[in-house]
Amino acid sequence: MERNNRISEFIKANGLVLVLCVAFTIRLAFYISLQPWNNDVIFSTILLSDAPSYHNLAQSLIHTKSFEYFDGLRTPGYPVFLAIFYSIIPNSIWLALIFQILISLASTYLVYRIASFFFSKNISLLASFLFTIDFVQIVSSVQLMSDTLFVFLFLASILFLCKFLKLNKLNRLIYSALLLGLATLVRPVSYLFPVVVILLFIFILHENYKQKLFFSFLYCFVFVLVLSPWLFRNYNKYGEESLTSISGYNLLFYNVASVESYKTKTPLEKVDQNLYDLSIRKGCEPASAFASFDEAQKNIYKVSRNNGCDPVNPLTSLKNSKIYTKISIDYIKDNFLLYCIRCANGVVYLYSASATGAVLQNFHIFSKYSDYISSHRYTSGFNYKDVFMLMSPVELFITFFGFAFLFANYLFSAYSFAISIKKKDNIRFIVLALFVILYFTALTGIVGASRYRMPFMPFFNILCAAGIAHIYKIFSDKQEMKSL
Repeated sequence: MERNNRISEFIKANGLVLVLCVAFTIRLAFYISLQPWNNDVIFSTILLSDAPSYHNLAQSLIHTKSFEYFDGLRTPGYPVFLAIFYSIIPNSIWLALIFQILISLASTYLVYRIASFFFSKNISLLASFLFTIDFVQIVSSVQLMSDTLFVFLFLASILFLCKFLKLNKLNRLIYSALLLGLATLVRPVSYLFPVVVILLFIFILHENYKQKLFFSFLYCFVFVLVLSPWLFRNYNKYGEESLTSISGYNLLFYNVASVESYKTKTPLEKVDQNLYDLSIRKGCEPASAFASFDEAQKNIYKVSRNNGCDPVNPLTSLKNSKIYTKISIDYIKDNFLLYCIRCANGVVYLYSASATGAVLQNFHIFSKYSDYISSHRYTSGFNYKDVFMLMSPVELFITFFGFAFLFANYLFSAYSFAISIKKKDNIRFIVLALFVILYFTALTGIVGASRYRMPFMPFFNILCAAGIAHIYKIFSDKQEMKSL
């Protein structure tokens, strides 16, 4: 008994350090298995999806010392981050990923700090531990993608927002807006989040409406001030005051294309080409250097052998993005019900998608089921029975762990939410968590990739930890009553 008490005391005294050690050990294991110093691995495993475009832009920053080769698609945050390491050691992807692991550890600490504003130390530790073992957070920390850096900046912004809500000091509000601006320059998905902050001020703050209005104005002013150099640059170069063209591009060639492919049973590649041809007829500047939409799209993601300095691709220009958006809106109006159904399907996938494929890829294990999902989910959908039949025992284990982790988070979060509402306890955090979760859920669209839940999962982790702690307390109280 005395030995158990000593272990318990040690864990209580050093809990956060232990959680951070576990987080570092797991991420280091993924890093070593990935072998990001190996050139063959870099081209076969790391420079996939969006990674090549980030890599190319970072190279172009080093080569030209300017943003000359940035088109409308990418904001500068993550390429600048990579360029810092590339300027120390050329093309040092391995060094950037080491630093990303450290950033992921910092995010673990931020989860602990945010939770500690509203809950006990034990709940905060459990929340940070849940964040630590999330496969999506782990594998993203060793991918050349913007998500890990974005999550860190977003959580830091939320932490300062929590400090402002508690201390009512304007400098905390300014820091929060500044960090959200930086996060938006990394991933523009948060460009509408100031609306959420304004709603939080309306529902949470007890001050009068004039003060709420002042706080809202100050927050938005600092946020826009951080974005203004990039907005001015885009207006000066392209005549468009937009932050990015990615919203129009994704809306047409991912969301609308997926719905049309599902509706007509036409291959996605052909639908993309048809939509591209339509956009040109509507006034888009064609990517004349390429024979087809497929070739033009591949150029966005290809790995450049010329210091990343490829010509700007008209496919992703800011002007074209406006036309893509208009075509998309017209299509959605004509197919509103089907579009909503497919978006609902995307949300289900967002909340249930396992990171199995990414984990296996990290460990250089071939996955049959990943190919099956990628070829079916945007068009005909896929059958989970078929998915499980294709899985190896390792894949089944990782998937089962992923589903169990998600199910536990959602179940205990729902319980914690119900208890807090009933007891009117920690309402500020409940409102904050609900708004953050709803915001990122609403923006997911049809794509619904597992990595898109990274910004809001920490809030599920905190609610889950609070729910587990509450049930544990009930159980402990019953045991004490029985012993009496």
